[in-house]
Amino acid sequence: MVFRLGCVKLSPAAAARYGAAPKPGPYPARGAPDLPASRADRYKRMIRPRLSVVIPVFNEAETIPELDRRLKALFAGLTSLGGAWETVFVDDGSRDGSGEMLDGLARSELRYKVIGFSRNFGHQAAITAGIDRAEGDAVVVMDADLQDPPEVVQLMLD
Repeated sequence: MVFRLGCVKLSPAAAARYGAAPKPGPYPARGAPDLPASRADRYKRMIRPRLSVVIPVFNEAETIPELDRRLKALFAGLTSLGGAWETVFVDDGSRDGSGEMLDGLARSELRYKVIGFSRNFGHQAAITAGIDRAEGDAVVVMDADLQDPPEVVQLMLD
C-alpha cells in the first residue's frame, strides 16, 4: 500500500518514520502490493538488501527499457550480493508514461520499488525520497538517462 503525505506518496513505513498519520492517496498502490497473494508473500519474505540503487526518473520513457536490461545484467554479474539488492525508482512527476513503465517493471521484478511524485519536485527531492526509502546497507545514486552507466557499480564494489 502506498500512502500520500502532502504531495508525495509514501509507504506506511516511511509515513510512520516521519511521524505523520498516513492518508490514502487518490492513486492506486504501485509496485509489489499489486501482486497476486503468492508473489506478495515472497516479497514480504525477501532478505534485507545489501545494496540499494536509487534512480530518479523524469520523462525517461525512451531509456527505461535499456536501463532495465543493463540493471538486470549488472545484478546477475554481482554474485557476491546474491539476491540481496534493490532498485528504488523515483518518478519525479513524469508525463511521458515513465511512471506506468516503472510500475510494470516493479510488478515483474520484486526488488524494484517505485515512488511516484504527484508533480515535478526536482532532482534533489527525488534523490532524498529514494534514499529515505532505500533499505540497503549501501546506497548508490545514478540517473535514469544512462549518463551514469550501471556497470560502474560493479567497479565500485570490487
